[in-house]
Parts: sequence; C-alpha cells; structure tokens
Amino acid sequence: MSLPSNLQSQVLAYVEWLKSRELIQETAQLATELTLEQSRLLAELQPLDEKTDLDAILKEQNYTGPNKRRFQRLAKKLDIQEPIEDLLALLSK
Repeated sequence: MSLPSNLQSQVLAYVEWLKSRELIQETAQLATELTLEQSRLLAELQPLDEKTDLDAILKEQNYTGPNKRRFQRLAKKLDIQEPIEDLLALLSK
C-alpha cells in the first residue's frame, strides 16, 4: 500500500524538517559547550611578562620538541601515498 503522492511528499518534508531541527539543536548545544570551554580557558590565561620570549617559555615547560627519527619511522610505517593537499582537504570536511 502506498501513500498518495501529495501526502508522501508532505511526510518526507516533515521528516526533513525534523532532521534540520535536530541538527540545529545539536549545533546550538555545541556552540554553548564551546562558549563555556572558551570562558574556562580565558579565565585560566595569565598575562605574559613583556620580557618573556619563546625560548624562555619552552625552557620553563621543559619542551623538547618532536623526535625527528621517531617521526620519520612512523611516517614510513604509515606509508601514506595520498598527496598532502588531499589529506588537508579531509580536515576541512
């Protein structure tokens, strides 16, 4: 048994409206969560001393940077064949 075409199109339109409404609600929830996280992070920020430079910050945090050999081993093990442009494009989707 099938529905009349006008009723079927109304049902489909309503289903699409419900999907859109749910997506809008999820987006609003994410925006609220991001705003709360941003507020929390801003509250934790401390002003930098005008004399502070990058080297001093790195030393203070004991930052050693990436291990170049380990990074190259991992990259070789992953055997990535895709062009970097394609990989970067995936990040923006």
